[in-house]
Amino acid sequence: MEPKKVFSEQEAAQLIVEAAKLQESDGQHDYTPGVTWAELQRMAGDVGVDPDYLRKVIATQTPGAKKASKPRSFLGMPLSETFERVVDAELPPENFDVVAGEFYTMGGTPQTGYGGPSIIGRMITGSFYEGIWHGSLEVNSRHGRTRIKAVTSNALATMAIWTPLVFLSFMIGVLITAKKSPENLPLALAIWATFSAGLWASLGYSLRKGREKIEHKLDRMSNAVFEEAEALRANIGSVSAGVAEDQELRETLGRD
Repeated sequence: MEPKKVFSEQEAAQLIVEAAKLQESDGQHDYTPGVTWAELQRMAGDVGVDPDYLRKVIATQTPGAKKASKPRSFLGMPLSETFERVVDAELPPENFDVVAGEFYTMGGTPQTGYGGPSIIGRMITGSFYEGIWHGSLEVNSRHGRTRIKAVTSNALATMAIWTPLVFLSFMIGVLITAKKSPENLPLALAIWATFSAGLWASLGYSLRKGREKIEHKLDRMSNAVFEEAEALRANIGSVSAGVAEDQELRETLGRD
């Protein structure tokens, strides 16, 4: 089928994102995650957007702030959601231990427990738990950059199926109370309303805090990757300097 000739800005952005995900999942070796400022400028220029307006938009954003998006939901419970970070640094698989602690491991540490993360090539994958949230966690490091991705499960949305049954059971209890002890009906209604409001408020609070914890988890992992990569670069530089000094000393001694 022939593609449309003109796409809306929203359609174009979504198509680029989906195509990038597809290319990455297909294992294309020449794919590098993330977009640099120069690449972003070229993309804007290709669609007729002045780079000055990109600078204005970036200037209005708070450094480190992430734009919150409302996740899709089912009966008030969130469906699967993806959180991502891209770090301008690459780690070899033998240094993945700096992020291994962020993965869920049954029965102990990532080194002594079981059911923990797995390393496949230049990628480490596993699961995570943050509050009432859980899902899959993946770190993919190649071509000078590292992508960190967390995908929450649909378990909370599945639990929402039972919500109407819970409320129905409370309503049945209220009706029974009204029939057997009409004088206790106001008290029963007050208890039911208080319990329902408290349950909904506590659940909403737990969801918000869990979501914040996931964001903080990815920030911690990003910082750990960057700091470890910087340390590796510094070590390589010191080793290179040491080799050069040793070579210079050998040459000096040889002349003497």
